[in-house]
Amino acid sequence: MAESYKVRFLLPAVLLAGLSLRAHFVWSSRGSPPAAGDAADYASIAENIARRGEFSLEAGVPTARRPPAYPAFLAIFLRAAPSPWNGVRFVQAVLDTAACLLVFLLAWLHYRRREEALLAAALYALHPVFAAYVGVILTETLFLTLWGGAVCCLVLLARHGAEGRAGAARCWGASAGFMLGIAILCRANLILFPPAVAFFLALFHRRSRALLAGLAVMVLCSYLVILPWSARNRAVFGRRIPVATGGGIAFWVGAQTARPYPDHVAMIGRVSPGRTDSQIDEEFYRLAKEDIRTSWPGVLADLPRRFLHFWLTSHSSILGIDEPLSAYRARGEWGAVLARGLLWVLHLLLLAAGASGLWLAREEWSPLATITLAAFLYYFLHVLNDYGPNRYHLPTLMLLLVFAAGPMVRGSPRWGAARRVSRR
Repeated sequence: MAESYKVRFLLPAVLLAGLSLRAHFVWSSRGSPPAAGDAADYASIAENIARRGEFSLEAGVPTARRPPAYPAFLAIFLRAAPSPWNGVRFVQAVLDTAACLLVFLLAWLHYRRREEALLAAALYALHPVFAAYVGVILTETLFLTLWGGAVCCLVLLARHGAEGRAGAARCWGASAGFMLGIAILCRANLILFPPAVAFFLALFHRRSRALLAGLAVMVLCSYLVILPWSARNRAVFGRRIPVATGGGIAFWVGAQTARPYPDHVAMIGRVSPGRTDSQIDEEFYRLAKEDIRTSWPGVLADLPRRFLHFWLTSHSSILGIDEPLSAYRARGEWGAVLARGLLWVLHLLLLAAGASGLWLAREEWSPLATITLAAFLYYFLHVLNDYGPNRYHLPTLMLLLVFAAGPMVRGSPRWGAARRVSRR
């Protein structure tokens, strides 16, 4: 009874702490409109949806440069309030707090123990990087909430499939497919994940008819969700654009071997004049194919560096610490230097703990372990194209936090004492 009471108290406390941290980032970014880069594009499209009912960056010029889900989400607030950005950030804070609860549920489904579930939720709730994204007008918060819900449904699909409960497996498969479909419309780089995760779940777990039926429903529903948007793009642009353009730019970046990171913005400026979004994409695909024919040995040799660049990062830029350390040292801003160092340590420790927990899970391999492995391998493929945005690995990091909780709890004195008592 005491243990149950403590859990009922601690989980709301974790969620409240997470919401408070996110409220800090909402407050810190209040009154700041999205002014540049991806955020400015999302805001422009949302304004045109709200005011003109058209998906465009410029009035009267349809676009497929960005996926539709996040601008549509923003348009709700533009219609409701004249100064919507604070409202967007507040709702993102609530959504990301709900994502903390999803992490708790994932950990509970994997461990069936309260300590690990609470710790996993706390790791997500108090992680400054996840919290900081609620203050910016980017897809991260909405995407991660959809992602967490979809993974929960996938775990339940696999559980019911293993038990031969075909009806329940299909139901959870449809739910997972729906959320994955919306997540694809939020971030197009997820588009091949549904069949990839279906393959891994069928490979690592008992291939019952119930499981295979649930996975088939999941994949089908994922693509049925994006089908209307794909049909719109076909009708408007006269070519097949499943979600958004930009794939050509990503592959062009992947075909470059020059260092530092390729200046794709300048390249877009050179390629864009006189071309539509789809024509720009086609030109980048053409350039990428030409470059890869001559530079593929250099690309292969560069993959280890890209892997480290993509996965090993402090994520400090989201907290406003985005200059070289030498610049901060020259100005004597030692707080920024210390903050980046602490963020590096935090990230490396959590990666190490997550990898350790995933290794320990081999003793009783679970559907969540399979999904996490599939997510890691899937996002690993960014080393072949646009490896620059480190934030693209956050979906995998979210799942690794669940596995990081395992070795942390195992290493606690209380767990060791409980183990010694159980052996007597």
